[in-house]
Amino acid sequence: MSKILIVTPKFPWPMTGACEADRAEGIKQLIRLGFEVKLIVKANDNQLGAIKEMRDLLSIDIFPVSYKYHQKNIILKYIKILLTRPNLIDGAAYEYTDPELKKIFERQLSDWRPDYLWLDYTFMWPLAKIARQYGIKVITRSINYEPEHFIQEEG
Repeated sequence: MSKILIVTPKFPWPMTGACEADRAEGIKQLIRLGFEVKLIVKANDNQLGAIKEMRDLLSIDIFPVSYKYHQKNIILKYIKILLTRPNLIDGAAYEYTDPELKKIFERQLSDWRPDYLWLDYTFMWPLAKIARQYGIKVITRSINYEPEHFIQEEG
């Protein structure tokens, strides 16, 4: 059985919209296909009950990590970081440099040794960089096909 570690920026349950439904059904489909799945999710404290419920229902390990860098007091620190690490300019990638997240992530890579890492978005590249050091294959999913998306919106 192949092992796949999924990192997602939002816990998809309850499914309140198409994005959550797509993410949740994708996880279930991988389980149905026979993958051994573990999930690392960015989550709020009020989601811990739902996370435990889905952990039990799906019989998978789910590791919630709280959002760190969306708070207003982090903006000055972020600006200082950009001066030395301009590759984090998009801001979204900065959340995936979180030491707590990286600790959980690296523990899964070293102890569990997944065959694949599934990242929901390209801004999670700091984790892909770490996974490559472990020789783990990386799948980066993006819900937007940017050229098509641009043409649809801009003509």
